[in-house]
Amino acid sequence: MKRTTPVSREMPSDPFHMTKDLRLSRCLYCGHPKHDTDAFFCVMCGSPIVNACPECSHRNIAIARYCEQCGHPSVFFVKGILPPYGEDVPVPTEYHTPPDPPEGYYTREKRKEEAYALKRKEHDKKMQEWIKELLEDDIEEL
Repeated sequence: MKRTTPVSREMPSDPFHMTKDLRLSRCLYCGHPKHDTDAFFCVMCGSPIVNACPECSHRNIAIARYCEQCGHPSVFFVKGILPPYGEDVPVPTEYHTPPDPPEGYYTREKRKEEAYALKRKEHDKKMQEWIKELLEDDIEEL
């Protein structure tokens, strides 16, 4: 006998778009998309990107309000990302921009600029020494 109605084998839609390793594909707060596979928090704003249990560190699915392993409230529920059971789960439609770094904050670009300036300074010093040696050799030959 043939079925007339197709059976859907798809999982319910995931409003948070989790990856296979149960990590958010984008930060819910700032929208940053790139994180390491072992990251638990966003590298840009520090928001949680894994709905882990604070007690046993088990990674839960995005909409889990309580841990599947030990029953404690999940990080998303504790942080207020997930509302109490029965209320609609908010789907992010716009993202916040992370705040500017505090004054004097040491950024990657600043480190690169300082390293480049140091290399340039060392290079210039070597060039001056080399030119000095060449001039001294020329004076000795005369």
